[in-house]
Amino acid sequence: MHYYVYDREGKRQGPLQNITSVQWNPKYYETGKAEIHVEYTDFNTRYLQKWNRIVCKERNEILFIESVERLAKEIVVLGHMDNLEDRINLYTLTVRNVEQSLLSNFEKNKRELDIVIGENTGLPGKLENASDTTYDTLRNMAQKYCQLVGYGYREVLKGTTLNYFEIYTGSTKNKLRFSDRLGNLISQTFIEDISGYKNYAYVYGEESGSGRKSVIVDLRTKDEPRMELYVDARDLQSTYKDASGNEQTYTEEEYINLLKERGLNKLAEARKGSSKFEFEIDADDKKAVLQKDFDLGDVIPCLSFKFNLFTFARISGLKFVEESNLQTQVTLELELVEVQESATKMKGGGS
Repeated sequence: MHYYVYDREGKRQGPLQNITSVQWNPKYYETGKAEIHVEYTDFNTRYLQKWNRIVCKERNEILFIESVERLAKEIVVLGHMDNLEDRINLYTLTVRNVEQSLLSNFEKNKRELDIVIGENTGLPGKLENASDTTYDTLRNMAQKYCQLVGYGYREVLKGTTLNYFEIYTGSTKNKLRFSDRLGNLISQTFIEDISGYKNYAYVYGEESGSGRKSVIVDLRTKDEPRMELYVDARDLQSTYKDASGNEQTYTEEEYINLLKERGLNKLAEARKGSSKFEFEIDADDKKAVLQKDFDLGDVIPCLSFKFNLFTFARISGLKFVEESNLQTQVTLELELVEVQESATKMKGGGS
């Protein structure tokens, strides 16, 4: 892939030179990261500076340079693929429609941040009056709420607009097939680990009169057994100060939804990584081509005859590894969406 350097004013300065290795790792509902190694040149020495940016031409993704290590024979650049950590939310926010709420709130919190907030595209994902904690970073807010409704976010070069922030959703690619029999499903690893898994939370908030306010959050599916979690949320108070410093009180419904949100977040943490299905794909495979047939955030069908598994998995991350004069290696980071049938009962897996 090709990489271009932009300065802090947003002006393109030229292509990155003498690259020895790149690890480029965009994510769906988390912030992406990258690590780039280059040789010393006048251009690299001048423009690989903190607050400058590197844009991947093929994907329009942006790396905001945060760390520059000047070693004896090379320069190492590290950073994240958004600058949302640079601003906090100064307002109390009640999230209903995730896209609309976040875009509006981020616009209010820009305060000269070098970012362009995209237009509301009408994504329907909603939460039940989940009130956001004031003073959280915009990055944490984007990650938390997008993950709850299955959306992604990104800050990209869109046309000629740099640092364009948008919320988007992947699609389900029902016509594709990733299968070990087709040869485009390789180096498989399937892990099921419920040692820390929870699906049922008791959430207890502040003391109020005769007892503590509490809610139950139940995320069990089908015949899944109950696995309980206690959540101490006494730090969530029913009163808060607004942007003017005046004390306000949540309604009973708003406070209960605060507790529900905390329970959902804690359950999400406990469930993360309980099922992992990872594999690599051949970058030259013609049956399913990255960026043409599928991309980050999409949900793809996977048939593993090795593990007798048919599942839908979301592409939650991509990892491109480039070394000098070698072909780029691509790894998909997957999260299981649902397991439907065994692979031997499905058609289309090849023979």
